[in-house]
Amino acid sequence: MTPLPPCSVVIATRDRPVLLVDTARSILAGTHVPEEIVVVDQSRRLDEGVQALVEDHPELLTLVRMGSPGLTRGRNAGAARARNDVLVFVDDDMTADPAWLALLLAGLGANGERDVATGRVVAGEPERAGAFVPSTAEELLRAEYRGRIDRDVLAGGNVALWRAALDEVGPWDERLGAGAPYPAADDNDLGFRLLEAGYRIVYVPGALLYHRAWRPRWAYPTVRWRYGRGKGGFYMKHARGADGHIRTRLRRDVSHRLRRLPRSVVHDPRLAAGDVAYLGGLFAGIVRWKLREGR
Repeated sequence: MTPLPPCSVVIATRDRPVLLVDTARSILAGTHVPEEIVVVDQSRRLDEGVQALVEDHPELLTLVRMGSPGLTRGRNAGAARARNDVLVFVDDDMTADPAWLALLLAGLGANGERDVATGRVVAGEPERAGAFVPSTAEELLRAEYRGRIDRDVLAGGNVALWRAALDEVGPWDERLGAGAPYPAADDNDLGFRLLEAGYRIVYVPGALLYHRAWRPRWAYPTVRWRYGRGKGGFYMKHARGADGHIRTRLRRDVSHRLRRLPRSVVHDPRLAAGDVAYLGGLFAGIVRWKLREGR
């Protein structure tokens, strides 16, 4: 069996200390423990529970305090601080299956530094009535992706790659992602850039994370609006290149949601509200990008 490469797990967090501590403890309880966990804490104050966790594992946990918010900004800061050449990114509201890290690292395969591994993300049990998760990746079959494809396959909260990949294609785009002007699609952007640069993305269904369902029901349209706004920024960032590929994906995205809207208004009002919010955010992101970034 090929030895697993040493890795650093990077977790960016802001004002979710209880969730963060649960995430870190689930990783530490796995069958394969990383050589390092870098926690980039952008919270307004340092939580006592987070500080105690770091003090309990001084040889494994590195705490980086960061005043400015932004998920991708935190990920980039954690990658810069990490000691190892394999970087694993996890969101702060996930819990890991015991075999998660070992299987994710094994997914890097024999393609050397040209491989990127991503894993399955399923919804945890609702932690309050109507609670939901914003995104999952639930395919059960292993898959490998190369070149230009018609969908996004990289789960940003469950990904392992070599540092050299970020050196080549560039870091996480700090304009995208939670806490940024375009508050989503940061993983879509990185995955697209990796595939365009010739990397292989390997989806490993056994590398399982549980996305905790803590967001209240009333927040669903707001979350969908943010996802749309981020996706609008992503589409506009790449719209002028890729031989029309991204523009085609934008048209299909809008068309798909408009086609299902009449039926969902009747049968699934929450989905309908989410699609309307997503489309509103999408066009808001497109307009903002044209006016600000497009110049």
